[in-house]
Amino acid sequence: MFEKKLFKYFVDECNDGYGVFEIEEIKSYLPKKYSTNDIKRLLRHYEIGGYISIKYSDDKTYCLSPLAKARAIAEEGKTSALSLTVVLNLIFAFLGAFLGTLFYYIIF
Repeated sequence: MFEKKLFKYFVDECNDGYGVFEIEEIKSYLPKKYSTNDIKRLLRHYEIGGYISIKYSDDKTYCLSPLAKARAIAEEGKTSALSLTVVLNLIFAFLGAFLGTLFYYIIF
């Protein structure tokens, strides 16, 4: 799914504001079949859908900022990895407490 890769690129480059992107840079994150006009239509579609905000554009550059929807898609994988880490930490904490209690009763 190229949208996630493209939105991640926008989020990484913009931080919390706007960023200036060349059409050729954007093209490298899309399938090769996309022409310049296709990219312009795609970015307009994302703007209408509430994924990005376009401040200005010309023939070769866009000044845009990813909105909350795009940020959520870009960071989708991070939350699942984070939740896996939390679950593993809870399991190991429980096992550590259980084994510690077991050894305490065996020794004393």
